[in-house]
Amino acid sequence: MRPSDRTQGATLIVSLLFVMLILAVIMSVTAQVTLATRRSSVDQDAILRAQFAAESGAARVQARLRVMGNLLGSASLPPDGAQVLSDLAALCGLSSLPTAADGATLCTLNPTTGLNSAGGGVNSRVALLVNAVGQQAFEDAGIAAATPRSAAASGPTCSPARRASP
Repeated sequence: MRPSDRTQGATLIVSLLFVMLILAVIMSVTAQVTLATRRSSVDQDAILRAQFAAESGAARVQARLRVMGNLLGSASLPPDGAQVLSDLAALCGLSSLPTAADGATLCTLNPTTGLNSAGGGVNSRVALLVNAVGQQAFEDAGIAAATPRSAAASGPTCSPARRASP
């Protein structure tokens, strides 16, 4: 049996087309896997960045809480209480505290007012802490220019400037 001249190269061409089709499918699958891997690595990078940012923020909060805990641990209020009452009145926005029955509300604090809302000097929200903690404790904590009112001749000062933390 002899193939005719017309069909002699047809089997070779069909075989080559079939092999090319198989190769195209393999290349398409490989390209899809490569793209999926690239997307996955970009997503993984974003996840790691978010995790590192969250851990860094948590570490900063822990460090600040540790500093504040140390400052509060060294705090002591004056025995006469006059300065404390004056600071509490300033915190409430009053010139002096009214007399009140047990359990009565003397004033309501605005929760949206931040610690840095004072135009100058010591904010009334932190005046109790500034007066109760000694200058050396602030310096040891790396907080510069926090001067308690009782030691300040020209008035209260509390600067937000801080030394660089390690």
